[in-house]
Amino acid sequence: MVFSNFVLPDPSDWYWIVDDDTTQVWSSAKARYVTLTDPLYEEWLESHTPTKIDSEASLFGILMDKYPSGTPMGRLLAMMNGAIQITSSSKPSLNGTYAIDSASRGNITGIATSINAGLGVPGGAETFNYPDIQGQPHQWTASLFIEFAREVMNFVYAISQVLGGHSVDIPSQPITIS
Repeated sequence: MVFSNFVLPDPSDWYWIVDDDTTQVWSSAKARYVTLTDPLYEEWLESHTPTKIDSEASLFGILMDKYPSGTPMGRLLAMMNGAIQITSSSKPSLNGTYAIDSASRGNITGIATSINAGLGVPGGAETFNYPDIQGQPHQWTASLFIEFAREVMNFVYAISQVLGGHSVDIPSQPITIS
């Protein structure tokens, strides 16, 4: 049963009782079930009442329309087209959050391909600037950028494997490079 005129008060932070389950509730903020003793749920209950819904299919139908990140698939798609947090153990000035949407992945792959083909880094110097998601430039060496590109590739691949049903291992962040 899908409610076409349903108004969701705050889809980014709502809880649902699915199929009269008395042991857990769905959290749109976490895009997963939580126990009834979850501290955030208990705090939320002080001023809210969870919505009852007949099935996960109905719930996910509403959430995909109103708040896709509240579903497992929506959360994974947002991760794949969002950003990756990088921590560098050898060059902390690279620490930051970098865009990994389709266009950014294409740019990252293009730069890495050029470096691997022996063309050097953009601009022809020993280092080059590549911006984080805020537009702040970070000075990258060729070797560290190749490592970054590999980690972006592996992160996106891991998400695609979960989306395709071939894995349940959602990658965590931050990602550490040397």
